[in-house]
Amino acid sequence: MANVSNNKDFPQMIKNYRIKDLIGRGGMGEVYLAVHPTLKRDIILKSLLIKDKESQERFLREAQVMIDFRHENIVQVYDHFKEGRATYIAMEFVNGKDLNRIIREREKEFGSGKIPVPLALFILYQAALGLHHAHIKGVIHRDIKPHNILISVNGDVKLTDFGIAAKKNEEKDLTATGTIVGTPAYMSPEQFSGNRELTYQSDIYSLGVVFYEMITGIRPFKNEYSAEVLSAISNGRYDSPSKYVKNLPPIVKKIIKKTFNPDIKKRYKNLIPLLKLLKSYFKKYNIFEIKDSIRRLVLRDKKLLESSFFQKFYKYEKLSLRLKIFNLLFIFVTLFLILFFGTNRQYEWILRWKYGKVILEFEKKNMDENNIYILIDNKVHKAIIKEEKFRKEFYLKEGIHKFTIRSGSYINRKEIYVYPLSVQKKYNDMINGQICRIPIANLWSQDVALYLRFWDYFNPNNLLLKFDNYTVAKFKDQFNDFKKESDNLKLKTRSGRYILLKEYIESEIKSNRSPFYSGYTYSFKIENFSIKDREYFDKEFSLKFELEDRSVVTHLYLVVKPAKIVITSNVKKLNIFLNDLNSGFIFQNNQYKNLPYNSIKPKKIGDKYVIELFVPPNRYSFRINNEKPKIINLASNSIIDIDVKKENDRFIY
Repeated sequence: MANVSNNKDFPQMIKNYRIKDLIGRGGMGEVYLAVHPTLKRDIILKSLLIKDKESQERFLREAQVMIDFRHENIVQVYDHFKEGRATYIAMEFVNGKDLNRIIREREKEFGSGKIPVPLALFILYQAALGLHHAHIKGVIHRDIKPHNILISVNGDVKLTDFGIAAKKNEEKDLTATGTIVGTPAYMSPEQFSGNRELTYQSDIYSLGVVFYEMITGIRPFKNEYSAEVLSAISNGRYDSPSKYVKNLPPIVKKIIKKTFNPDIKKRYKNLIPLLKLLKSYFKKYNIFEIKDSIRRLVLRDKKLLESSFFQKFYKYEKLSLRLKIFNLLFIFVTLFLILFFGTNRQYEWILRWKYGKVILEFEKKNMDENNIYILIDNKVHKAIIKEEKFRKEFYLKEGIHKFTIRSGSYINRKEIYVYPLSVQKKYNDMINGQICRIPIANLWSQDVALYLRFWDYFNPNNLLLKFDNYTVAKFKDQFNDFKKESDNLKLKTRSGRYILLKEYIESEIKSNRSPFYSGYTYSFKIENFSIKDREYFDKEFSLKFELEDRSVVTHLYLVVKPAKIVITSNVKKLNIFLNDLNSGFIFQNNQYKNLPYNSIKPKKIGDKYVIELFVPPNRYSFRINNEKPKIINLASNSIIDIDVKKENDRFIY
């Protein structure tokens, strides 16, 4: 509310503004209540009488900064001009009080300047909206404090006094280097350094101090420039707001922590997270009811807490408390149920007359630890074995139950009668549960029938070589076929020497032994294998037979040895096509890769370029660009030379 004077010692008109009253007068100028000539509304007209250049620049700078703002939470500037000896700013008239006055009035009236938390949060929300708009415009206020936050009788909150504001990264700053500007009690630690580098986070810190003062009614620091104050601000030494306000909601603690923090890295980087948090907090309330409570706050209404907003606030608080209690009960019940069922207490306490406890035990021994399954009746359990022995408790209904251990083709079964817990507890040997120990039989090696199949790497359906099973029982009947087995297949003996596979088999069978037994590993080699003009790389491989293996069929592939195409040209880069394709299998680093043919870098020999392509043996149609193709037939290890010469944009080969 404007402090209207009875003093008529003021001009009736300034420029085209009609003056209604003199609101204030000081050493630097005067403040008038005036009427805007076109808007026909009350405004504030501020004048500056000091003639020094720096003061005038500061005065006009405030006008220039604020005139660009168009936001409901920032006092609007309509005009600035010079009339006679004075400079003037015409700005919005806010019929209300500044926040500092409201806090001081409440302190005088109630013994504490505290503003109810929900209203303090709303004032913070509205001030943050205005400040965020200024930051978007690149303006840092640098003097956020309760004196510069106006609250109208309509419940509106507005920022004002951008007299020492500065623009981010602006070269010209009216504050001299090393000069400290601001109000000490509300300044961030970095502002005391006199550093010219500006930051929006300094405003956020000051807004946090204002919020602290609103909810506690006191300033966290003294408003003076002293080593004591600077040390307290820099180290964040202030009383916790919980000392003055009991049962602070979590949102308040979070805001204090993220705004009013001496460590700039721990503050909000901008105001967006704070605005989102507060918007979510107030979305369940009616904005007009909130503003009505703000109006009551400004007018010092003693029935403030009886307003419709506070009635709803207390209602939501009760609901929130009930919800918290419900959530705690839900969590407690959930944990109890998890504990109850997770520890099988339902069997021990409730179902002890129907269910019994069985402790299953068996040793891993020869089984594959990654492939062991337990079947209890028809229910399957994966056995996780970390040690040599498996041990696990199961609760089962009274009666006969069948336990099965399965690993691959190995199966081990056992049946037991399960007594209920009420019976088990009566006998010493079952007091902790019935032991179901399944002994694992020591399996012995058995004959393995082996079948080998070798396929072409580039044609998986082309069977190159095979080996069939030969046993002691059928050896005489199969002798003639056995002698025809390939001399390319060999087996490594215990001495590390390779011998023909058919010779090994003949030796073992004549000694009345099977060639292959389960539980053993055998190493093989196929070497010097070829079909017509296709030769294949030697291949070594091992086969491990598990104890349960009886017949093993193994399919492997053989890789053909490449042929070489040597292309000599007077051109460095050629577009090569084989069978009308510009890419295909090329042998590199002991393996075939599908690559573009022109990806092979040429070697320069004299004034010629030489490209070597190692490709699978085949019949190829060779061409460069769109020239006429040349038919070439390639066998393994063969080499064909092709001379390519470029003449008159054509290739000759």
